[in-house]
Amino acid sequence: MITQASSNTYIAVDIGGTNTRLGLFESLDSTDFVVLAKFPTVQNYEEQIHQIVAAIQNSGREDLAGIGVSAAARIARDGHTIIFAPNLPGYIGKPFAQDLFECFACPVRFAHDTVCGLLAEKKFGALRNIDRCAYLTVSTGTGAAIQLGKASISLTSSIEIGHQVLDGNTLICLCGQVGCLETFTGGRQVELRYGRPIAHITDMAFWETFSDKLALGPRQPGAAHAHRCRCHQRSHRAQ
Repeated sequence: MITQASSNTYIAVDIGGTNTRLGLFESLDSTDFVVLAKFPTVQNYEEQIHQIVAAIQNSGREDLAGIGVSAAARIARDGHTIIFAPNLPGYIGKPFAQDLFECFACPVRFAHDTVCGLLAEKKFGALRNIDRCAYLTVSTGTGAAIQLGKASISLTSSIEIGHQVLDGNTLICLCGQVGCLETFTGGRQVELRYGRPIAHITDMAFWETFSDKLALGPRQPGAAHAHRCRCHQRSHRAQ
């Protein structure tokens, strides 16, 4: 987290593997917001950060209370950079939080989108008052987050269920591994293999296989954690 400045207006940035959305919030205690922009996520980091900065500047709000960024990627422990992002490889190691802080001089929080989704559901949605819960996202990629809690103590973590290896799966994943669950359930990888968006696939056999494979993911969080670590080690070696 990078901090400074204070006001009453917050900017939320959701960077997905396919689209990026920005919204303006007048309070952190309400889900009401104003849409600032929506555009296709750009693989080139410099172009992407330029579009985000321009959208915020065009809002006309100069004094911001903070910026929260949700990304389809795993974030470094210092909260400043991306360390693992099969669908956004050009963003790895870039000073995302620092770049936004230098432009707007306000607190910047950067987090994995699955954790953001879980925390939002915990505060406003279906997971309120539930101590042990999980959040699953199936979109351009496949990911999840879990929260284990008791009384006032809780642990929240994202898990790379999309990058656990399935027995007998010989497909090569965008992360570099062979056999990842996401080769069956990730929208980008399905589109690359079939030559059309997943939403345009009507073959029932495909969807039966999709459902069967996806059902395996939440059952093996330990395996997902192990393969997450393996992917991160490979990513660090590549850098």
